[in-house]
Amino acid sequence: MKLISTLCLFSIGTLIATGCVKRECTDEEREEAGADSNDDCIKLVPLHTFTAKKAESRSVDWSSGTDLEIKGHIRSISIVKGDADDSVTVSYKAQVDLAQDRTQDVVDKTMDHLTTSLSHKGGAIVVSADRGSSKSNLGAAIVVELPPSFDSDLTIDKGEQPGDVALEFLGNTRNLNVDMNALGADLHVADATNLLRATINTDGEIQITDGFASLEAAAVHSAFGDIGVRFKAVPVSHARVLADFGDLTVILPGDGDFTLTGTAERGVSTGNAPAGCSSSSSPSPKSMECNAGDPDGLTFELRASGEIQLGYE
Repeated sequence: MKLISTLCLFSIGTLIATGCVKRECTDEEREEAGADSNDDCIKLVPLHTFTAKKAESRSVDWSSGTDLEIKGHIRSISIVKGDADDSVTVSYKAQVDLAQDRTQDVVDKTMDHLTTSLSHKGGAIVVSADRGSSKSNLGAAIVVELPPSFDSDLTIDKGEQPGDVALEFLGNTRNLNVDMNALGADLHVADATNLLRATINTDGEIQITDGFASLEAAAVHSAFGDIGVRFKAVPVSHARVLADFGDLTVILPGDGDFTLTGTAERGVSTGNAPAGCSSSSSPSPKSMECNAGDPDGLTFELRASGEIQLGYE
């Protein structure tokens, strides 16, 4: 077999992974490789993400308490604030990873396999996409416009579909559940103020910037990536933040009553802790109690393979 290879490497943090696809050589490439009629000739070509130029948009009626579920062959997701208070609007664009030298007609034929859906099922609004018989990594890149008064549960199940998730607006979402298992697919939550419960599981970075202010409980986990999370107020119950392969940066309410444990291979830095906080002397595991502490035991449980940095506001 004759093999024509191209450098097809990309970096995710400290991980180097391949980003190639195989295809048969053209006649010119066979000649270049010196392949005769009895030889198989394969070329490795870098992958490229193709996105449809035109978006398909649709809306569905929404009323208070109606949950939203996103699942199926969904790639990147952006959730923003919409204008209509009685509907959810979704814009879909087909997206696929193919050899970078694929012709536009091949790309278009591949994208034609994608079907999308926005409907009421089982008391919830369901956003989904399906690639049918296509064997390509085909899916939909979507933008979801939530009603300004959205007050329901939001579930995102991306499975192993690639693509980042940006939650720019959550309104009064009660419970957030995110499951995304594609390596390097990152999550950014810019609006966590009114969340009551959050369960987040990813294989990429997690950044929660406008932090939790009404939280009852949370579990935030990344298998491969750093986590940055901000707590504006002490959770009613318990918050667990875990980075299997990465660092943690956690901003805490310095005037709150809480207890904390942190375990990290490179240690836990308490930073400029408020006067009302005291901590153990060992770098890891580290225990901390602030102000009156937590009468129920443990408030924050933090673990990281790298380093944990604590800050306060």
